[in-house]
Amino acid sequence: FTSEKKRSVKYILPQLSETDKIIYLIRHSERGSDTSQNGDLTDNGITLAQNFGKLITNGYETSSGAVNCEPNNAHYFSTDFARTKHTAQVIAETRGDTDYASSDYENITLIDNLIAGDKFWDEHTSALKTYAYHPEDLTESQLESLGVSTVEEAITKRQNDFESINQSLIALADKRLNVMITHDYFLYVYLGAAVYTDESCTNPANVCSEVNYLDGAVIIIHDDKTYEVYPVDCTP
Repeated sequence: FTSEKKRSVKYILPQLSETDKIIYLIRHSERGSDTSQNGDLTDNGITLAQNFGKLITNGYETSSGAVNCEPNNAHYFSTDFARTKHTAQVIAETRGDTDYASSDYENITLIDNLIAGDKFWDEHTSALKTYAYHPEDLTESQLESLGVSTVEEAITKRQNDFESINQSLIALADKRLNVMITHDYFLYVYLGAAVYTDESCTNPANVCSEVNYLDGAVIIIHDDKTYEVYPVDCTP
């Protein structure tokens, strides 16, 4: 992220009205060297997740009053990986969400098929940044893997996928606070589509071509079902 487009949690929370819902769609916290499904968080990763949990607990004051994301008005989602589930668990426990006190992650909603993305995203990670930020450079074989013939069709697919994913996520957001823990390869394309829709962003590749731990997006959902998407950095 560049500093001009980066949004911190302290920036996001005061933007909420009393009836808005919020989704944090973010990468898991710092993991160890094991990249398999069983790869878990490092000690520093646990600390980073705890720090984020503290940031999204009560206490932000705005001109219209306190911004409340009170304990037990939250829903946690993750992919079926040890590091994503553990990240969600640590955030919940830090916030005092006692609904998620079980150490075996039984109350975390798994949405792996949705968050992991489609077949292309899973199997062609080397092409993700090209697809996200420089679709004009997609090769013929990459276009074929996407199931399209032209760059224009690839851009349309990316934006249609973005809208479809957002509607799916919004349908799941049944609490004031919704935390969805995913992976960098999903977020590359998601954030590429997000900044592509922002006309003030002249160089999307500079905004979020690297997705660090606890980086991602925040989706603010209004009563009328409209929404806003911002790139976000969830580290203090």
